[in-house]
Amino acid sequence: MPASRVVGVLVCAVGLARAPAPALADVFFGDTHAHSGLSNDATGSPDTFFTVARDLAGLDFVVLSDHDVFLTPSEVEVLKTTAASFDQEGTFVAFSGVEWTQGWHMNAYFQHDDEHYCLVATDGLGCVFPDGFYASYGPLVLAGEAAAQVNHPNSVYRVNWGTIDDTITTNVEIWNSGGNGDQEVGFNNALFALRTGFRLGLVGVSDDHHTDVAPPLLGTGLTGCRVDSLTRADLLAALRERRCYGTDGDRIQLDFSVDGTFMGGEVDRPVGSSVTATVEVVGTDVPAAIEIVRDGDVVATEMDCTGIACTFAAPVDVTDLRGFLYARVRQVNGKRGWSSPVWVTGTCPDDADCLRRRALGGGATRRTECAVEWVVPSAPKTRVPNRLTCTDGDPSCDFGSTPGECTFRVGLCLAVADPRVPCTPVVPDSVDVVEPPEPPFAVSNFVDPDFQNRRSLLAALRALSSEPPGACTPLFQLHVPLATSATRAATGRRRLEIVAHTSAGDDVDRFTLRCRHAAS
Repeated sequence: MPASRVVGVLVCAVGLARAPAPALADVFFGDTHAHSGLSNDATGSPDTFFTVARDLAGLDFVVLSDHDVFLTPSEVEVLKTTAASFDQEGTFVAFSGVEWTQGWHMNAYFQHDDEHYCLVATDGLGCVFPDGFYASYGPLVLAGEAAAQVNHPNSVYRVNWGTIDDTITTNVEIWNSGGNGDQEVGFNNALFALRTGFRLGLVGVSDDHHTDVAPPLLGTGLTGCRVDSLTRADLLAALRERRCYGTDGDRIQLDFSVDGTFMGGEVDRPVGSSVTATVEVVGTDVPAAIEIVRDGDVVATEMDCTGIACTFAAPVDVTDLRGFLYARVRQVNGKRGWSSPVWVTGTCPDDADCLRRRALGGGATRRTECAVEWVVPSAPKTRVPNRLTCTDGDPSCDFGSTPGECTFRVGLCLAVADPRVPCTPVVPDSVDVVEPPEPPFAVSNFVDPDFQNRRSLLAALRALSSEPPGACTPLFQLHVPLATSATRAATGRRRLEIVAHTSAGDDVDRFTLRCRHAAS
């Protein structure tokens, strides 16, 4: 079967700014995804939309993002002129925007109201593909005149993360009131994207389609941004820099920092050391639980807040070469908030400590061996290279809760310097995922472990394409069911194979994951 290719894996350094403390800035709340009747599946005029957002929902800012598949050029002009007429700096910020509505959905929203919208009716089929979205709106984002996000990953419109460019779509919805609510956990959702290496802030939205129907959804999902002034420019900068956060409708004021670096920033610390994660909350009710999440796992919890204002700080170990931390808050009234992450890069003053976490892949030649390397939690205790074996239910290696299946955690590094091989690190021209193979006829079976594993590998390789050489992904999840056929051995297994193409030759990296039955 044909291999799937991540084309043009050209790595560019887009290092995250070390976010300054947002002292003295105010928190403003808005909704970055909602519709008017210009979307044929919605109702209400653009005037009604902005009036309800400002006067009924009481939002500080809002984005009118109608579906591009429905918009005509004349309707685009109505959308933009209406947004401009309602926008009032310092009082109420009204953004014109658009929702790219093809295989999945993404939003772009703009500082000005004179942008060209890419529409199939006028611009052709290029607008149907994600490259068209990025070509149309990416230059505006990179110029500081727009921001963009990935919409409702937990919906029937499942995101193909292998096509996402997180230098442009810098946020993902963690809450979408109209689209299945919670977007955090589960395959292909926001946490999946963070684990596979994407640098994404977390935002909350309503996705309201009927602002003329009471009660409106507007404001039942919220994005909070701490900025110096209520202006389009300041809000867009905060969203591009991943400094905003999401709630499911309550105006929870939330700050999260790691060793003084706030949401959207990055810290470097030695593997084996610790950092201090600090959560500051001013809620609309007493926080029932404040959780610090490391790479998807809760590592510290505060459950003793006595008032709506509560601060919680806890040490968190740096255990891997790349990871992320964020905060999750649940109030007594059940309402929740999620901070955007701070990324943590684990450094290794002792090269041996890094090598214990990197496994060579069995490349065709030692000259190309360092193009791609696997990352593991620790050195596999086996005489067989590049094989991890786990017993179903063993918490030291099975990180899932599904009986009859082992959930492994692995990562990938690209163009690494490895003293074990005489190899000059080089960024691959492209990378093929050979195994798991592409399903026949491009069938999408989101519950099939092989399909999930393939999508995870493709997503991780895509995320690495916007990282500097030598970068690694966090440890993401791969699933291996136990063997059930009487004709096979008692151990289930899955082989992974990636081929990186470089000017010096190919780097063929193979890894085998084995899941065995627990002793009866």
